[in-house]
Amino acid sequence: MTRCYDQGMRETEISKAILKTAQKHKRVARIFRVNSGMFKSFAGTIVQGAPKGTPDLIGFLDDGRFLAVEVKVPGEQPTPEQIEFLRQLNDAGGVGLVATSSEEFDALFNDSLGRGTSAS
Repeated sequence: MTRCYDQGMRETEISKAILKTAQKHKRVARIFRVNSGMFKSFAGTIVQGAPKGTPDLIGFLDDGRFLAVEVKVPGEQPTPEQIEFLRQLNDAGGVGLVATSSEEFDALFNDSLGRGTSAS
């Protein structure tokens, strides 16, 4: 695994490390990065991405459950919309996590599999 928190990594780099770790996990069937909010396309037009609060990484497990990971730099907190998204997902039986490193993702994800749900 890639150690993220010791290297002063940006959220994008942490996200890539978590994505790499998640893709290697035997229980993760598919996971990918999501663009949320507004951004400028290559053509220069403004595009609306996923709705506000959508986690950075989404996917699904081998048993069909939805997986979502909100990636944060250590010390940063998720927005109220992100917290609500993860709460609803966990309440519905999915796995929603907030992680600041690939190690933290791995520990939280494995813990969530042991309990059948996840804490955010």
